[in-house]
Amino acid sequence: MRTATPPTSPAGTDSIGNPATGDGGIVVERMKGSYESQLAFVNISQQSNTEARRMDDSTQSITRMEGGIRIVVHVVANAKETKLQLETDGSLLMRVNAPPVKGKANREIVKWLSKELRRPSSQIRIVAGLASNLKTLDITGVDEGSFLEAIGQG
Repeated sequence: MRTATPPTSPAGTDSIGNPATGDGGIVVERMKGSYESQLAFVNISQQSNTEARRMDDSTQSITRMEGGIRIVVHVVANAKETKLQLETDGSLLMRVNAPPVKGKANREIVKWLSKELRRPSSQIRIVAGLASNLKTLDITGVDEGSFLEAIGQG
């Protein structure tokens, strides 16, 4: 009977993967220190992953489509005022003066965009992210230049 031996890894790390193929997979560092410092490390790692994911999603925050544009917006609810910002990395950040409860923030987003773009709310549709802070919206009858101009970024 043959037993699989785990792949070797540097001291202080554990490797999770497929020993048969030699694929080390994920390397998990063993940490010394208090439980609180370990939690802080995990929280920082999760924040870094979230930021990286947000940057990947934001590389195409505004895309042209037939008859309008599609925007990907990171939403922060319960803000002092509703506003939309174009971040330095090209992502769109929308602060919404409404709680994320029972669709109130979603309604505020559509209402605010409708007012700023001078378009009926029927031309603004949330197509993805109804219960998420990363939303995808389709806006018909607007091009990229007029959208950026309307939000004060053009």
